[in-house]
Amino acid sequence: MNDSTAFRYQRIVEEINTAMAAGGHADADLLAETASQYGEATSTINVRLQSAHDLLQKGMASEAIQECELEPNLLDLVQILDFPQRLQWYELIQSWGWPPPPDLRIDFAGALDKSYFEVQAIDVLLRQYRLLALGRAPLEQRMQILQQLIQKDPGNPLWQNSLREFELERIKQIKESADAAVYEKDRSTVEALYAELTQQSWFAEVPQDLVQSLHGVLQQFHSGDVTLLIRQTVDMMSTARENSDVSSVRSLFQTLQSYNPTAYFPATDPLILTIGEIKNWLSQADADGKAQRKKDELDRRFMQAIDKSDLELSEKLVRRLEQAGSVSDAQKKQLMRLRQQAAAGKKRKTMFIILGTAGIIALAVTLVVIML
Repeated sequence: MNDSTAFRYQRIVEEINTAMAAGGHADADLLAETASQYGEATSTINVRLQSAHDLLQKGMASEAIQECELEPNLLDLVQILDFPQRLQWYELIQSWGWPPPPDLRIDFAGALDKSYFEVQAIDVLLRQYRLLALGRAPLEQRMQILQQLIQKDPGNPLWQNSLREFELERIKQIKESADAAVYEKDRSTVEALYAELTQQSWFAEVPQDLVQSLHGVLQQFHSGDVTLLIRQTVDMMSTARENSDVSSVRSLFQTLQSYNPTAYFPATDPLILTIGEIKNWLSQADADGKAQRKKDELDRRFMQAIDKSDLELSEKLVRRLEQAGSVSDAQKKQLMRLRQQAAAGKKRKTMFIILGTAGIIALAVTLVVIML
């Protein structure tokens, strides 16, 4: 910094602060020259701020910083003139009827101050980039640095042009790596290369035929995975069927449906035929289960009817069991005993009626004889 300029500006500000401290006792006549000097200093600084700001607007951050660092340092001078009571000083000048000084372009100074940090970050990235270039680092690493430089310094076309050249070379490498990975059936490498092409922005034009080719290879890998899952599931279903494990077969069959096996195997493939057989077996098992549940319900109701000696209901339930082809000999015997019990009961009832009737007749005859 030019010490003489900074010292002169500092002296002007000190005189202003002294006048501000005196309040209403400040001598306006003595401060007239100080006010004029402050205004001239502000105008001079604003010219430099405008020049540096124009460079920033053109995307020339480094040149703007160089402008700031010319002696005396621009932002140091701004800091001196931007004293805490600057706005109160403006009001005091206006109260004396003097023309106000130009507004200090603090907004320009703030933008320049921010650019200092951005330029420093760019310098760090540039050093990293140079080291990678000297060390002949892989293209991916150098491209990452260039992408960061573009983010930090978007107005500089050099970074975009350099990145585009590297990307074209990288695309060639990807094609070579993809060919080798497909030949070796290296799925993870194909997935990584496809993601690199499709999940990031490129300045260079990405060949769509390469993207589509890799996508097709990944679909083949996926198809192979699904095919294997289908075969494994069918094998497990077959084992479960041999063990009469209906619950497991049903669960596996639902899983199998989610794989859509007919999309991967022709209708005449033995595996599809096996799936059809298992489906039919499962349908029959479901039907058998339903019939068994119906029989169990009829058996339960039959036992209740037997316990209640309800011959009519028992007869009806046995007929339904016979229709279902599931009436047992034991149930027939139980029904026969109930019929016999019912017949015996009916016979006893008839005898009681006869005896009762005979008794009544005998009693009537006795009464007649007595009366005669």
